[in-house]
Amino acid sequence: MTLTGPVGVGKTAVAAAAAWNRRQRHPDGAGWVDLTSVTVDDGVPVAVASALGVQMAGADPVDAVVRALSPRTVLLVLDNCEQVVPGVAALVSRVAARCPGVTVLATSREPLDLDLEAVHRLAPLEVAPGDRPDAAALPAVRLFVERWRRGTGPGAGADPDPAAVVDICRICASVGGLPLGIELAARRARAFSLSEIADSVADDPRGLTRDARSDRRDRTLADAVDASHRLCGDAEQVVHRRIAVLAGPFTLAAAQAVAGTPPLSPGGVMDALGGLVHRSMLSVDHTDADPTSTERTSTGRTRFRQLVPVRADATERLRAAGDEAAALDRRDRWVSRLVATGPRRGRPGQREHYEALDRDAATVAAAADSMFAAPAGDRGALLASRMVGYWYDRNRSVEGRRRLAAAVAHPGCSPFPAAAAAAALGAVLSIARRPGDARPHLERSVPVLAAVTGERAAEAAGLLVDVASAGWVGDDWAYAARVAGVALDRCVAAGADYEALIAEAVLAAAALFAGPPERALDRAEQLLRRDGIRENGQALLFVCATAGIAALFLHDVEAGLHWTAEALRQSDAIGALNTGGVLEQRAAHLSAAGRPADAVRCLAASATRARRTGAPWPGHPGTAELLDGARRRLSDVSFAAAWAAGSGSCPPPTASGSRTGSRRSGRPPARLPMVPHGRNHRLGPIRCDGPQRHRTGAA
Repeated sequence: MTLTGPVGVGKTAVAAAAAWNRRQRHPDGAGWVDLTSVTVDDGVPVAVASALGVQMAGADPVDAVVRALSPRTVLLVLDNCEQVVPGVAALVSRVAARCPGVTVLATSREPLDLDLEAVHRLAPLEVAPGDRPDAAALPAVRLFVERWRRGTGPGAGADPDPAAVVDICRICASVGGLPLGIELAARRARAFSLSEIADSVADDPRGLTRDARSDRRDRTLADAVDASHRLCGDAEQVVHRRIAVLAGPFTLAAAQAVAGTPPLSPGGVMDALGGLVHRSMLSVDHTDADPTSTERTSTGRTRFRQLVPVRADATERLRAAGDEAAALDRRDRWVSRLVATGPRRGRPGQREHYEALDRDAATVAAAADSMFAAPAGDRGALLASRMVGYWYDRNRSVEGRRRLAAAVAHPGCSPFPAAAAAAALGAVLSIARRPGDARPHLERSVPVLAAVTGERAAEAAGLLVDVASAGWVGDDWAYAARVAGVALDRCVAAGADYEALIAEAVLAAAALFAGPPERALDRAEQLLRRDGIRENGQALLFVCATAGIAALFLHDVEAGLHWTAEALRQSDAIGALNTGGVLEQRAAHLSAAGRPADAVRCLAASATRARRTGAPWPGHPGTAELLDGARRRLSDVSFAAAWAAGSGSCPPPTASGSRTGSRRSGRPPARLPMVPHGRNHRLGPIRCDGPQRHRTGAA
């Protein structure tokens, strides 16, 4: 077996523990051979013979080792093999063939590539923010505390307080969870505070130094990474330094974009990445569309990560090569193309596009920050304006507001990009129900966009559609209708038929609050008969929202359950994750249908989504009353079971303790995926006194 992994991951320590634990299985004991000082392949059998006390007497060293081991039952540990892999592989092959009682355990930054070899890759320890509830129990933190106590002597037995845990987590993150880095950082506690250590390690993680008495040549993490770098081929070294501009986990596509220029081709980048993984200079995980998944599938996506000390080495080499500016520009241009060419506003393929953005989210964020810091701000402003739908649909609105604010504040934007960014910021502020903050940006940008002609006309019309959609989501229905009317005119003039359908759907939804609901429902049903509507995800969202609200007016439980079920089924199809509002609405229909346990499950799922994104919950004023009613109708055991089924581990709020998070009138957000398939569900005549009766929680 070969234990592999990056520098400092603890291969030697694991091998020592394994040798000790298996000592009873080897009557003739264990032999430990440290190959650190061996630099040529022919020196491997000589080093092994010397460590085992084998007398060579002029014989071939390999033959001498094999003769000495063949009659014995022994564990042979070969430590630090990476610089002499061919020599180790040749010796192990002979031993495996001639010595049946010998078990070989090797440690190396790359496998030996033998047929009988079992490879076990060691990964760094998990790191997390210090404010995570279980942070103190993480293995990385416990390792630091253990070494910290060992170094500071008596009086250091107390558990670290929360502030200390935060600093320790910073230290562990700065060394990428590498046990060696954690141990070396803990040694500094003999003289420095935890905050001082955290700051110093964040500035220079590779500068951590082994004890002066160590006989290792790689006395610092920088030395160890450098030793691994020397083992890489030319193409691997080029890719190693160029991918330093990719923050966090990244995909093959991102690596090819930044590294696939002469002397390398995209195919050459793929091979070089494989080589870097083989040499433990890159960590790898196989994921499917969910970037948080750890399940490896045959159709999944591979993402890579440079550990912090490795990335620091790569960044230094990139700068020394004079290639940093060019690599950053290639990254930023690739991100701009990825965002600009991806389907938006519910077009087919939007989910896959969102998943691609998720997989390279760290690189997209780094590129956006780089564009905002550039002297010319047009590229960053356009990027941010094109990501509004993604940020909203993927529950990243807080991130969107922050980045759009940076784009709007940039002094170097020309008129159209400046108006695009201002309109997008106004849209996300409208969604957050902050009309006072949104309106100045919209008053400045909407007239500019409405006057755009020529090649930018279609994009300007689409931004107006975004503003109208956001106004409806933010309960500003009259303003949404006014902007939708302007957007419709501009879409028709620009030949943007897809966006024109969305504008008409917003007008239909806004009509619910400006006259008889029957009129709004008729307009929505007419849209369902229009050519192209089935491929227009966002227009269908508004059509179905209109039908769902009509079901609330009519207290038509069957219709309400139909439309909310369609909403939840379609959310997966277009990649929209912001389904908390429709779940609350569905809970009201389930309660009215006499299904309180199912209603609680929907409310629990809605609360869990809000908790994960930091959004207030509930989103509708009738939800607290609805939840209390379900408590009264269910036993404590049944209520708890239903909540657990919907939420996982999120505890339910106390009775009457739910916080109303908005002034919503009980309808789902406009861009929730509510797409009808099959029948055109006619709700029938609606008889009510007007919009004031429309509220979630009404049975």
